[in-house]
Amino acid sequence: MGVQRLAVVAGFGVERVTVEGQRHATDMAITTALAAGPDTMMLSFDTDAAKERLEAVPWIRHAQVMRLLPSTLQVVIEEREPYAVWQTKGKTFVVDDQGVVLAPALPQAYPDLPLVVGEGASKNASALYAALEPYGELRDKMLAALRVGDRRWTLKLRTGMEIMLPDDNIEVALQSLTKLAQERGVLEEDFAAIDLRLLDRITVRFHETAAANQSGTAVPIDVPTASTGATSKGKT
Repeated sequence: MGVQRLAVVAGFGVERVTVEGQRHATDMAITTALAAGPDTMMLSFDTDAAKERLEAVPWIRHAQVMRLLPSTLQVVIEEREPYAVWQTKGKTFVVDDQGVVLAPALPQAYPDLPLVVGEGASKNASALYAALEPYGELRDKMLAALRVGDRRWTLKLRTGMEIMLPDDNIEVALQSLTKLAQERGVLEEDFAAIDLRLLDRITVRFHETAAANQSGTAVPIDVPTASTGATSKGKT
């Protein structure tokens, strides 16, 4: 009988595993990563290697593995928090605030999480929603945030309206939009899009049917801009 087997028989084998902090990670994922069974000898079990394997599980941000002699392994994990639902290339995932993919997911499984779409959307979502934090009314109207060319965002509202944000200075653009919404009620209008990509000019675009009813005539709108404090003429 080998030394390890003698130790197990003597009562130094793993008989019990306790796990703290588990909410989303599956039992199978944790058990597989821990790799400790009835024939595992407590004294030679590599807790550092087990920690590394556990932290390779997508849901687990940090892990701690401790031996409690004679026969218990204690596992304490800190899980990543679901932050957004990311849709890309026809597939949908739940991600954390750093864009780490946690698991495949349907949007309806996480109705309270924002939906972000497109390449680069997962890694840039937290910065976007930090900028949107003061604008609760706008966030409540949003259906999704679309990442365009992995350089800027377009906000898709539940009404179908699109808010086209600039590459940079999102905060300035949102201030201009908020002022325009308060003074002109543009978020309640039946516009196809509001273009904020140029900080000194805001352009609104009608739906094609509405534009046709205008006989193709461009309709100017006085738009206050946060960057200049002045107004500029936007055209459909």
